[in-house]
Amino acid sequence: YEIDAIMDESHDSYENKEKAKLILAQIHDKIHDKIHDKTHSK
Repeated sequence: YEIDAIMDESHDSYENKEKAKLILAQIHDKIHDKIHDKTHSK
């Protein structure tokens, strides 16, 4: 039972890391787009 719980926790943390990567990537893209827009507006 304890081993299963540990496996579940590690799986959850892995999924959370993947979600975090996607969120960070989206934020990075938005920031990049804003900077890109500013440089182009000049």
